[in-house]
Amino acid sequence: SVDLGIFIKSVIPGGAASKDGRLQTNDQLVNINGISLLGMSNTNAMETLRNAMTQSDGPIRNAIILTVARRIFQPLEEENPPRPEASEASRERVNGLDLQ
Repeated sequence: SVDLGIFIKSVIPGGAASKDGRLQTNDQLVNINGISLLGMSNTNAMETLRNAMTQSDGPIRNAIILTVARRIFQPLEEENPPRPEASEASRERVNGLDLQ
């Protein structure tokens, strides 16, 4: 079985990550305090995270440095082909509105 990585399920309101504002639901943790999680089992990755949370001797004292991957969703552009100009024959009038 292949581990797919550690993903943020939720950000606790009022917690450090929430106050910081950068971590988002569905972000993938890829690096913690300079330790890459890529290719690491979920068990080892979670242990790395737990260690970082309980130790204050990381690169920045009393802080955890995370690198995350975030999928960015962009809406597909709607396909709206140019409408040909309606001829007089194709116009209808409904409730006082001209429809083409």
